[in-house]
Amino acid sequence: MKKSYLIVAAMLFSFALSAVTLVKNGKAESFIVIPEKAQPSVVIAAEELAYHVKKASGAVLPVYRENAIPAKVAGNPVFLGDCKILAGKGIDTSKLKPAEFLIRAKGNELIIAGRDRDTGPVGSSWHSVWHGTLWGVYELLETELGVRWIWADESGEVIPKNKTIVIKDKELRAAPKLRFTDLTAREPKPAFVKSYWTNPENAKKFWEKQSRFLLRHRIGSVVNMNYSHEFGHWWRWYGKKHPEYFALTNSGKRGPLPETPKGWGEAFVDMCISNPAFHQQILTNWARRPQRLKQLRPYIGLGLNDFPIMCICKNCRAWDQKDHRFAKSPYWGKGKVLTFKERWAVAKAAWGEEGTTADDIPSLSDRHARFLLAVQKLANKQYPGVPIVAFAYANYRKPPVEVKLNDGIIILNTAALFFPYTDKTSSEFRKEWMGWRKTGVLLHYRPNLLHAGGTLPVFYARRFADDFKFAYKNGMISSQMDSFIGTFANQAPNNYAVLRLHSDPERDSGAVLDDFYRCFGPAYKEVKAYFSFWEKCSDAVTAEMWDVWQKRNRTASGLGGTFKNFIAIGPEYLTPEVLKQGKALLAKAVKAASGDKESAARVAFLVKGLTEAELAVETRRAQIKMEKEKTPEAKAAFKAAWKKLNDYRISIEGDCVIDTGKMRFRENTGLRWPRK
Repeated sequence: MKKSYLIVAAMLFSFALSAVTLVKNGKAESFIVIPEKAQPSVVIAAEELAYHVKKASGAVLPVYRENAIPAKVAGNPVFLGDCKILAGKGIDTSKLKPAEFLIRAKGNELIIAGRDRDTGPVGSSWHSVWHGTLWGVYELLETELGVRWIWADESGEVIPKNKTIVIKDKELRAAPKLRFTDLTAREPKPAFVKSYWTNPENAKKFWEKQSRFLLRHRIGSVVNMNYSHEFGHWWRWYGKKHPEYFALTNSGKRGPLPETPKGWGEAFVDMCISNPAFHQQILTNWARRPQRLKQLRPYIGLGLNDFPIMCICKNCRAWDQKDHRFAKSPYWGKGKVLTFKERWAVAKAAWGEEGTTADDIPSLSDRHARFLLAVQKLANKQYPGVPIVAFAYANYRKPPVEVKLNDGIIILNTAALFFPYTDKTSSEFRKEWMGWRKTGVLLHYRPNLLHAGGTLPVFYARRFADDFKFAYKNGMISSQMDSFIGTFANQAPNNYAVLRLHSDPERDSGAVLDDFYRCFGPAYKEVKAYFSFWEKCSDAVTAEMWDVWQKRNRTASGLGGTFKNFIAIGPEYLTPEVLKQGKALLAKAVKAASGDKESAARVAFLVKGLTEAELAVETRRAQIKMEKEKTPEAKAAFKAAWKKLNDYRISIEGDCVIDTGKMRFRENTGLRWPRK
């Protein structure tokens, strides 16, 4: 059969045209060929190409393994992946960069082949699966068929109808511009699903749709940059035998602070980062890591625990920069003994924890920088050239002022980006980013921005895109945003901007947003006006307003409006007047889209999102009244409001409007709302 096919292919090639016809007048004119032992990502590439072509034209492109092509197959071949026939065409995928792809349309053939690597589940950033061929298919779908994906539900698949699909002669090679992209979207555990989802099948479908949505936007990695807090187990491992590895605190002891919870709390112990024995232990452990981790963790991770730097030993203190704030600090200057709960008093937490202001906090960044250089120097003797990865975080988030670093060090920059995303926020981010860049390091973008907003229609897409592009032009090599919370309707422009910039960090923010709005066809202007309204509302929130809102809406988990309890400030943002204006604008979009079935479905999706947000805010208002009045009537009103919200969520749970389980979890833990 293989010989017969080659004869047919040779005959077709002799009548080469200037374009490859995939579909003509709704009938398939081509077929897809994948390797006999195709990698899973290549199988998905064939599935995705066939799916989108069918949705666009109605034609079904058959898919064959290279060793099982029918003898009398007719049509123009589309080769996907590392097929054997590529060798005769001068294509060697091993010469491509990791995850790079080649698209070649010539004569009667279309070839999409990439540097692929099957090291784990398709889409896994942790396993650094290389998806070159799949990325090439998505590139073709976007550029040649005009496909867009604006959210995870099927209504978010924007696939222009075309009964004839022709790919003109072309050759394109492209590799990912970022070596790692990840939005920290993790599949929920069964226990979580049982607690926070009404229907486990809906949870499964949501995860599958969201995963494919992120894959379509090319979220993945060339190198695993999923480095985090590296020393969480060390107190258990070394606390008794090597207490000198750990911070000496004002309690007079090394190790956990007073009142540290047993078990999980001990994962937050600070380290004595000036200790050479600690440095050597890091490298010894890194060298001994299991074989399966050597490919997955190729760099040396030095991310300190989720804790501020607190060691007061003379060697660590000798590494500190000169900073007048040390003298007036209760901890550093006056010897105050802090408990575990008070630990953030020596650091301004990026996610908005209360405590001392940033102006009162001495920076420990130079101490941290000297630690990185010390470990790097030792590592270069034993493992030359291996990069070092570490955080800019807590009281060492600011750039060092006395110490210069180098590009063998990659800084995971946990930038203080959250809502409200103001001009000042952007300016401070850029200043801080450039401060690190000028030390000589490479940078990994690592904010908690995606936690912001809850299910509310907040808007930060434009500022995010402009700052992300700025970061890419100034030393950014990878990105990991925490965490994708699945607010697909109300924050669709934010999600779209985040994903489009991750696949190409040089995109223009205005062009990205206009691209999004055009997906609504005849309702383009109305949907643009609708989200422009939310952009205006979001931009109107100042830092001063936000401070008042947070304090006025304190909940059991702390200040309102954090990632734990964002909906707590809902009534402040989504006032009755603002909601009325938003609904009026959306009603205009509904009317404009009414003559186009697909556009109408997309606008209806937005309506579901705003309805859910309205009910969530009503529930929060009822809770505030209940807590203030403490009457049976107020308590009953809250229960009724929550039930109305929950009933609505159950009705849309399978529609990908929001990640229902994640929102219920946050409301339960952050505001003590019922689970479901």
